[in-house]
Amino acid sequence: MLKEIFDFIKNNKWYVLLVLGLLGLYFYQFHGGLSSDSEKWDHFGSYIGGIFSAVTLLSVLHGMQLERKRFNEQKEEFEKDKKKQEERRRKEDFERKFFILLEQKNIKQKNLKKDIEKIIEVICSNNTYYLFMANRNDYDFSEKFKENRELYTKFSPYYLCLISIIKYLYDNREYDEQNSYLNLLKSVLDSNDMILLACLSLGRNEKEYISDLSLFQNLDLNFLEILLLENVLNEEDMLIINKEQISINLSKNPFVKELFDTMQNNREIDISLLEDEDVYNIADHLLIKILRGFDDRAFSQNVNYNKLYVRYNKFIKRNTFSQ
Repeated sequence: MLKEIFDFIKNNKWYVLLVLGLLGLYFYQFHGGLSSDSEKWDHFGSYIGGIFSAVTLLSVLHGMQLERKRFNEQKEEFEKDKKKQEERRRKEDFERKFFILLEQKNIKQKNLKKDIEKIIEVICSNNTYYLFMANRNDYDFSEKFKENRELYTKFSPYYLCLISIIKYLYDNREYDEQNSYLNLLKSVLDSNDMILLACLSLGRNEKEYISDLSLFQNLDLNFLEILLLENVLNEEDMLIINKEQISINLSKNPFVKELFDTMQNNREIDISLLEDEDVYNIADHLLIKILRGFDDRAFSQNVNYNKLYVRYNKFIKRNTFSQ
């Protein structure tokens, strides 16, 4: 009982203090012993009634204020929960669609498995310019390059599927704060995927998505350099480059020695050591097109990018008619 009284006083201390204060004021003003005059008791009763009426009104107003505050808090909590549920739903929708797109990619890739090596061979050859012309709906090209157009037509849906995944991930980056889905995408993009993306995204707006997401982090630039060098070096020199023969002095080609020196000293290649045709072939190769067409964001954390960019800097800055 006493505990309940103390709890009541504790929870309503301002009302208790108000009542005690008003009673104290009354007794201070009208002090004396107990009166036998009923009229004075009537006045005292009226005073007490007024005090409790005022306290009751204040209590009701305070209760309404507390109820409004409680309602607002519940409303805010409800809105927060609703927002969290909506964000959770959107993230689940994002995850579901992301994995559906990945599954579509795998299906298309499986259906094109027999043709992948062929188109990559075409892309990495010195005839990439004509493939670029073909994929821009230019019908005025030589008969012998029609096969390239047929390859592009066959791979275009697969390329669009890859771009759809990339753009979807780019547009929904807020659901991938830890880059877990981006890293998953990078892990499933094989070398052929990246070469295909690099080739068909040149000159297109899609390359901005590739750069912003650093999708060429794992692109094998050394492999593309080997393909580039095969266009300007003979088989013996390529054996030296591939370190199957140790001494560079075995080569009579001054460019081979120059190439080794640039590798050791991380500097530009001296293009004066090359024939004009070789300069053109290097400047027009897919590797140079990629280094020229994408900014350094696309190659973030690619261990070979900086050294290759320095080595072929003069070719990258050189304009060619197929650029």
